[in-house]
Amino acid sequence: MFVLVNNKTGAIFGAKSYTIKSEFDSERSAKAAATRYEKKFTENPYGRIVFKKSEYTITDYSDYVEPILSIEFTNRYDGSGSHTTQIGINDAGTCVDPRCETYWSM
Repeated sequence: MFVLVNNKTGAIFGAKSYTIKSEFDSERSAKAAATRYEKKFTENPYGRIVFKKSEYTITDYSDYVEPILSIEFTNRYDGSGSHTTQIGINDAGTCVDPRCETYWSM
């Protein structure tokens, strides 16, 4: 399996989306997808560039090392003071992020 990894952040493109394919069977299919994504996600309604092929590297998933973020949050369950924990960059903003409501309601 191959993935498109951002050169600056180390995040996998499309990892948090169900509509964007983020894992590919071959390096060739990942290159083709990068070309398609560059055409499709060139500009959003606000004029920002969303995907540039030059900012991503095709990496074998077995060689990929996910960068770790250190986050600070307040426990929403009991309101206790601030806590610090570490999560992977691709998990930030998902249901496994303690800063999100879904983390505390699951």
